[in-house]
Amino acid sequence: MVSIIVSFLAALLVSLIITPLVRKISLRRGLVDEPGGRRMQEEPVPRTGGVAILVAFIAPLAAVYIFQTAVGLRFYKDTMMATGIIAGSIIISLLGLADDVWGLGAKKKLLVQTLVAIGCYLIGFRIESVFLPFVGRLEMGVFGVIITIVWIVGIINAFNLIDGLDGLAAGVGFVALATNFVLGFSGDRLVLCLLVAALAGALIGFLRYNFNPATIFMGDSGSMLIGFVLATTSLMSNQKSSTMIAILVPIIAMGLPIMDTLFAIVRRFLERRPLFSPDRGHFHHRLIALGFTQKRAVLTLYVVSICLAAIALAIHFGRDWQKGLGLALMGIVVIVFTRIVWMIRRSHASAAAGSRHRDSMTEVIKSGLYEEMKRLEQVQEADGLKKEIDAFAKHMDIRTVRIEDADGKSVLFEHINPEYGIPARTSPVLIEYVIERAETGKIRLTFEWYAEYHNPSAQTDILLQMWVDVFEKKLHLLLQAGPNPPPSPFGLRRAGKP
Repeated sequence: MVSIIVSFLAALLVSLIITPLVRKISLRRGLVDEPGGRRMQEEPVPRTGGVAILVAFIAPLAAVYIFQTAVGLRFYKDTMMATGIIAGSIIISLLGLADDVWGLGAKKKLLVQTLVAIGCYLIGFRIESVFLPFVGRLEMGVFGVIITIVWIVGIINAFNLIDGLDGLAAGVGFVALATNFVLGFSGDRLVLCLLVAALAGALIGFLRYNFNPATIFMGDSGSMLIGFVLATTSLMSNQKSSTMIAILVPIIAMGLPIMDTLFAIVRRFLERRPLFSPDRGHFHHRLIALGFTQKRAVLTLYVVSICLAAIALAIHFGRDWQKGLGLALMGIVVIVFTRIVWMIRRSHASAAAGSRHRDSMTEVIKSGLYEEMKRLEQVQEADGLKKEIDAFAKHMDIRTVRIEDADGKSVLFEHINPEYGIPARTSPVLIEYVIERAETGKIRLTFEWYAEYHNPSAQTDILLQMWVDVFEKKLHLLLQAGPNPPPSPFGLRRAGKP
């Protein structure tokens, strides 16, 4: 137990020390999230905090291999799984870091995550059977591989999706880690406890700088690391379960990110959008839309996570698991009911606001947005970027696309769709997005079209923001090109150039 406490404190101390260093280096190299779009901060914030979490997580574990402690001897007996978690954590975190810096795309990330999950299955992290109420023990057989891979990859991405507010992923992750620790300690899984304690200490130290107002974000390198460690350690904690009903325990303990991900998949499917496309429909976005401050929204979701963790532990330690299962289902029903009530409330508010809640432009953009975003991602030169703006305006039935400086005094680029016919009895609709990066300074991107209602709907705003996010990333990549880059887009200066 002493070794576990020391590992927690050592990870906490390392995290407190190294996080400011990572923040300073990231600011110097421009590895930051700029304000604007779906981002809620007002200043550029480094997005590489996952590096600090990874170092703080590994540091005390490395010491275990050096010093011959009682837990260290357990490590040597369970070397394969412990080393698998550490190696997998490094790979997953570096994958997230590469995405934070260069932007890898969903397919590449999913491929690497799947390969890591397959490796975990081969070394013993497996879901081979489950126990279903009123059915009994159900052997997975060959489907065990698929279910295990889906579990690991799913939890990794669930924590990636929930990382939308200051301190949210770190706090929810800590609650889930604490649950895994209790399960591991009750089953005498000291190696699991050491792994969980090290990451928990790293997260608490990181929260010192990540809680609102955050001075550093964990990025994909941190959120994916949390998800991976939780996915694998939850399988370790349940290996000795005779009934395998315990697999329900981590599902409930991590219920918030899991349900958020499932709702996102259903929502995007119903809206006929790509499953990996960003939106503002996550739980934390809903709370902010209701008027919650960031701190209040995060603390609310902390409470939800703690309640779900308590339900999970009640199932694990309860004598009658059916009662625990009923309690868990009750908790899920409450959350789902709360979400439905919120949707009804929003629907009523939207109806009161008039039919501009949903306009014809929403359907036009939705029908072709995915293809337009794919075409934009494939652009390799400045002229191609201008051509894609022209094509986007034509296909989305937008009259004018204008790029200008933040003050509106200098127009850098303007496209007016020559085929656009102004409908009768309509008014101009303007919607603006601000892009601010070290390479470009602050510029403003304006869309204009004509519609019956003067204000664009919330759906149109979100859909256009998705295209603008891809445009911003592509503009950034062109400005960061190699030693023989193509002409600078729109006359903007390059990084490091006057």
